[in-house]
Parts: sequence; C-alpha cells; structure tokens
Amino acid sequence: MRQVRTVALYFLAIFLGSALVAPWLFKLLQGLAVAVPSLSSLAEAPFPRVLNRTLMLLGAIALWPLAIGLGLRSWREIGLRKSDTAWREVGIGFLFGLGSLACVAAAALVSGARGWVAERTATEIARHLANAGSAAIIVSLIEEVFFRGLLFGGLRKSLGWPLALVASSLVYAGLHFLQRTQFAGSVDWTSGFVVLGSMLRGFGELGMMFPGLLNLAVAGALLGVAYQWTGALYSSIGLHAGWIFWLKSYGFFSRDGISGSPWFWGTGRLIDGFLALVVLSIMLCLLLLMRTRPPPKADGRMEGVRK
Repeated sequence: MRQVRTVALYFLAIFLGSALVAPWLFKLLQGLAVAVPSLSSLAEAPFPRVLNRTLMLLGAIALWPLAIGLGLRSWREIGLRKSDTAWREVGIGFLFGLGSLACVAAAALVSGARGWVAERTATEIARHLANAGSAAIIVSLIEEVFFRGLLFGGLRKSLGWPLALVASSLVYAGLHFLQRTQFAGSVDWTSGFVVLGSMLRGFGELGMMFPGLLNLAVAGALLGVAYQWTGALYSSIGLHAGWIFWLKSYGFFSRDGISGSPWFWGTGRLIDGFLALVVLSIMLCLLLLMRTRPPPKADGRMEGVRK
C-alpha cells in the first residue's frame, strides 16, 4: 500500500502547506507593493486567490517526489510512450469529447432551456476559439498526466485498476468541486484554514453534489478507462480536450433560456445537469463493454484486463 500512503501524504502536504504558507506570502506581496510602487497590482490580489496559487505551486513542486514515491520514473510509465498512432488517438478522443457534450448542448438549445447568442462579432468569436483551444490543450495535458498518469497509474500498482479507477475518479471530482470563495477578514496564520474550509462548502449541499459531483466522477472514470484500455494517455487527452473546448464555449455561445430545469438540462457550465450524467454514463458503459487488444506486456499497464 505504499502508493496509497504516498498519495495521501502528497495531498496532506500541499493542503496543509498552502494553508500555512499563503498568509505569509500574502503579507509579503503587500509589503512588496508598498516598497515598489510598480508592483502595486500585487496588493490587489484577494487572499483566496493567493491561497489557490500557493496550492497550485506546491502541488507542482511536489509532483516529482510524488512520481518517485509511486514508482513512476519515466514518461513512458506515466502513459506518454512513443507511438505512431498518438495523434490519431488524440484526434479520435477529441471528436468523441466534442460529440458527447454536443448532444447535451443541442438538447438544451432545442428544448429552450438555453438560448443561442447571435450577437458575437467575428473578432470575439476568433479570440474565444483561440483561448478555448489553447485552454483545451494545456489543461487536458496537465490534468491527464496528473490524474490518470500519476494518480490512477500509481494507485493501480497497489489497488488493482478497478479500485484505483474509483479512487482516482473521486479525487478528480473532489478537487474540481472545490468552490470559489471570498474572504473579507484580516489575514493571520489561521486564515488559510478558514478559506480551505469555505472551499469545501459544496460537499454539504446535496443539490450541488448531485448530479454535479457525480458527473465529474463519471467523467474521471471515462478518462481512466480510456487510459487503461489503450495503455497510453493520448485518447484520454483528446477526450478531455474535447470536453474542455465545449465547457469553455457553451457559456460563450448560449444564455439561460425561457424554460426547463437547470437541474436536468444544466447551466452554462453544461456538465452540471442530469442529462450530462445520462450521456456520460452511457459512454462509460459502452467503453467498459469494449474489448480491444491490450498493449505490449512490457508496458506493464494492462494487468487485469480481459483479452
């Protein structure tokens, strides 16, 4: 169970570390803004944003020790092996990602739950497509390497792939479910813990957890199965990128409609409605029923998969 302990220590270290470091970093930025007027914009950053950036920074710094602790010492072991079909796998995954959420978006638009925004200019559309495309590439690559390559890939060494899939998908959903928050009090050494507690408030609201949190968990499972079935991250990166492109674009091209329940159809976030849960669950069931040829045994990735 060494891999399980490694993951637990990783998250304990970055959350505890960010809660302790962020107040001091916040005060440092305030002091720099006073000493160097050109850096005055630093003082305008609210404390929750400083905490969030600290959490991301510590998480990035600890990635290498995490990989070593999980026994993943090369890009190949993380899922980025050399492959002549890598781009093809990314492209197919991207099309499946676009197509799956396109079904949800189209149904919401046809039903009147969402309305089409026709006032966008060509310049606005071009700028948005560039931003959404770049976000899809960067975020999908980073998150797939972390959640599937490191967490899922490492945990299945101890737990086996089905249980590792459940665990990594819940972690994926939980981290994406952290809520944005505000903090109006004076910053002291306890402020980081107060803000972290506030970020967890969504877990106490049933209406927010279901189907929102469940949707994220199913999405994480889909991405994990795609990795498990192919032995590489390329399909899951493409699938994830297709979803992110839709998530960035749906709110841009549509607005709240005149009918329909957001609980069923979802809001401008697209993936927070019951319809998205149905579509994602169908995709997961179909993927689990697929039988494909496992990758070479030298990869060590397909243990437990039926041939």
